[in-house]
Amino acid sequence: MGRPEPPKAGGAISGRISSARSPASGTRDSLRRGAPVGVRGFAAIAAAIAIVGGLLLLGLPAGPVPGGLAPVGSTDPPAHRVPAPPGVPPVGNSSSSSSPATSCNRVTTPTPSSILVPLPGPTGTLAAGGSLGVAFEFSVANSSPASSGATVDVPSVFATFPLQSGGSASVYLPPHSFPVAGSGWLNGSRSTGSTPTVNALAFASNGSALLSSQKIAVLANTPYGALTLQVRWQWTVTSPNGSTTTGAWSVPTASSGWPTSVPSIFEPAPVVTRVSETGPNGTIGTNFTAQLGGNVSGRYFFLELEAASTGKVTQSHGETAPVGATAANVTIVLLNYDRYLYPGNYLVHIHDACGALLLSLPVKATYAASATLTVYVQPASCGPVTFQGTTYGNDRSFSVTPSSTPYSVSVPVCSGHPFKGWHFSGGVYLASATKLLVSSSGTFTVLYS
Repeated sequence: MGRPEPPKAGGAISGRISSARSPASGTRDSLRRGAPVGVRGFAAIAAAIAIVGGLLLLGLPAGPVPGGLAPVGSTDPPAHRVPAPPGVPPVGNSSSSSSPATSCNRVTTPTPSSILVPLPGPTGTLAAGGSLGVAFEFSVANSSPASSGATVDVPSVFATFPLQSGGSASVYLPPHSFPVAGSGWLNGSRSTGSTPTVNALAFASNGSALLSSQKIAVLANTPYGALTLQVRWQWTVTSPNGSTTTGAWSVPTASSGWPTSVPSIFEPAPVVTRVSETGPNGTIGTNFTAQLGGNVSGRYFFLELEAASTGKVTQSHGETAPVGATAANVTIVLLNYDRYLYPGNYLVHIHDACGALLLSLPVKATYAASATLTVYVQPASCGPVTFQGTTYGNDRSFSVTPSSTPYSVSVPVCSGHPFKGWHFSGGVYLASATKLLVSSSGTFTVLYS
């Protein structure tokens, strides 16, 4: 799927209004999916990636120790992130290099290149049969010859208005694209939405309305450093009798007031498109793969797997596309940091090296019909391991049904060989000294000195 279709010339982009509780914090949209995806929150990236494969290979001790067995080494969970590759600047920071390829937005925020602009909201009550309208638009604050002929992709945007009830009303404006042409506030960049209200809306006194792209970045087919945009917005309340009240335009700023605002003068992220993906359904324990197009050559991408309902990040991974590539595959395993995962709805977030959220792709994770569990005991003379009442010696494999309910497991005391630790691979996790979670095929190794 490429860049979204631009709005038709001369036509306003339609919007819709809904009254809901905190939609800005509970809805996330993917520009490349074409429909909102519900999530909450986003863990700020501090120029770091998770090395999941390395953790599995290390076989660090994890989980509780069986009664009577003394642990060897730490049982603390391993760190999940390491510094970004050499040459990649910290998230949100500007590189000292003048090369657009390695620079980022000058102001550090957890969601660079996104839209999050507050504005004093309307007051009083809007009767049923009225309408709540929103307009936002862009202008070029700075550009270089490299931005000539550029096109900007704007993700879906929500404007939310706090109500006296504690909830909020929201206006949704769909994604659109516009060419960078002309000066001043660009007509082609303007997006508007206005929908009649079904029920009366009592706006909160001194409330702050918010225009938000739900942390998803504005993109352009230019490198960092070539184009700087500024965005502004305003609202209009239309009463049933046709009278209108229009708020003042927001004033663009290069400052951040995170978590309530990010700079409205910013550099868009270099465009990346979703060509294909293995979703929307994925088998737990396998890799979710997305093929990216657009500006991918030599770029570093950071992927996060998060629960759609809570926004909790459960897995992360980083990789760099080959130099010269016109398309690149990026992957993330459908397991959490502790090598298990419960079935449900998740989101795969794809960020660039500057932290900009390029894509938000939904995936429904499910268990495979069966998995293979292999038991190892080192040394082999210290076995067997008892799993669900059945004993298994060293290097024994058997079929298990993946489940969110742990299986019972026990290991014996081995005379002359103190207990050393556990070693897991695949989708296997020791939930307690006697409980083993199996989410996908893997190994369970008991180590003695």
